[in-house]
Amino acid sequence: MPAGSWVTTLYLWGTVLTTPVFLVWFARCRRTAVLLSPGVVRGSAAWGVLVWPIPVVGLWAHRPLVQDVLRASTPGAGAAAPARSDTLVDVRWGA
Repeated sequence: MPAGSWVTTLYLWGTVLTTPVFLVWFARCRRTAVLLSPGVVRGSAAWGVLVWPIPVVGLWAHRPLVQDVLRASTPGAGAAAPARSDTLVDVRWGA
């Protein structure tokens, strides 16, 4: 077995095992955001979860999904709510 193949195998299994956990976590975050602030989160629940595994869509769709959840979970969310910084979302999206 080549020296680096165990690292690749470990990375692959780590990705396979953590992806469903992340998708369930994000679905729950999105569901809670919809309950906290109706009308702030755009799109359907299916779109909010199924967009993550689609490679090309990830170039543009992840950022607004996470921003919506962030804004909806801000205390007093809505039109009159103070804007919450999107810096962390932008850094994550840029990475």
